[in-house]
Amino acid sequence: MEYEITLLNTMGCAYVDSTDLLITDAKSARSLISNIKYECNVNRVAVRREAVIDKFFDASTFMAAELVNLLAPKHYKLAIVGDFSDLEGTPFARFIVRCNQGSDLFFTNDKDTALRMLASAKG
Repeated sequence: MEYEITLLNTMGCAYVDSTDLLITDAKSARSLISNIKYECNVNRVAVRREAVIDKFFDASTFMAAELVNLLAPKHYKLAIVGDFSDLEGTPFARFIVRCNQGSDLFFTNDKDTALRMLASAKG
């Protein structure tokens, strides 16, 4: 797996530019960030939407909510980069809005915004 590290506001953030399925559940997301933290001492990671299993974006699976609960205690931050217009009007769209107001999980349509959100997140 390849990723690039960016330093913004003295905060290191990793961007994983992969369409391989990397996140299949909350634990695999935590493992991904843990591995990057171990290798580079970076706990803020952005991934492409294509690297996340589709059922993650179904609010009825509670996968995303479980992920937030796993990220927070370790001060891990995750941004998912992609087009989320297909989710408009769904319960998950409301979840996205709440997450983007928080400090652990973010959703955005471009890499630069994702890295800025991660770098400015508290914790």
